[in-house]
Amino acid sequence: MLIAEPGGRLLYSNPAARALLGIADDGESAGRQLPHGQPAWARELLVETALPLATRDGLWKGEAAFLDRDGREVPVSLVLVAHKDPGGAVRFLSTIARDLSKEKNLEAQFLQAQKMEAIGRLAGGVAHDFNNLLSVILSYVRLAQQGLPAQHASRADLDEVVRAGERAAELVRQMLAFSRKQVLKPRVFDVNEVLAAVAPMIQRLIGEDIELGVSLAPRGAFIKADPSQLEQVIVNLVVNARDAMPGAAS
Repeated sequence: MLIAEPGGRLLYSNPAARALLGIADDGESAGRQLPHGQPAWARELLVETALPLATRDGLWKGEAAFLDRDGREVPVSLVLVAHKDPGGAVRFLSTIARDLSKEKNLEAQFLQAQKMEAIGRLAGGVAHDFNNLLSVILSYVRLAQQGLPAQHASRADLDEVVRAGERAAELVRQMLAFSRKQVLKPRVFDVNEVLAAVAPMIQRLIGEDIELGVSLAPRGAFIKADPSQLEQVIVNLVVNARDAMPGAAS
């Protein structure tokens, strides 16, 4: 709470206000000139809008800001009251400010969550369309492979197209999971089975010049999760490790 003369000279500030503004004690606060301790936009709002309206109507309510002792902007809700004498002249102004930092932080988090939800919907739509195109591409590539002799020179190139398509399919699965369009289906399974199944694909991803070793648990390793999500984690870890190796392509 603050009390000031119409010209802005501070008459009183309570402990909460002094703590916010970094004023040591009430003796130091007396005589300070307001609206010091506010960011430029808040000073402009106070001088050009809040004070004239409070002087005219006796009361103004709105949002402004103060600068704390470290110079950080603190959003506040303000109730500014003009106390007048019998003749209508303003004798002093009082204000009660409430810190809105928590509310503003929650609002910012909510807006960020809305943005992420919108990005998720966009990613899901793009991933769905791309998945359809990818299915068509891989189908035609496999048909082309079937029509080629075993030693045909183009077969190796088509194999590379299939590998790239499979990697793209993994990315699509991640995007669909991120957008929540792919429903997760946790179940109890043996991690050994997932590792054994994903190892051949990983070997193709990392290339023949890198040796892949798979060490399975002797008695199984059972967990409850979505197997496809675990596959994504394993593939990402191995691909990142490959990219971090000396001589990896940038």
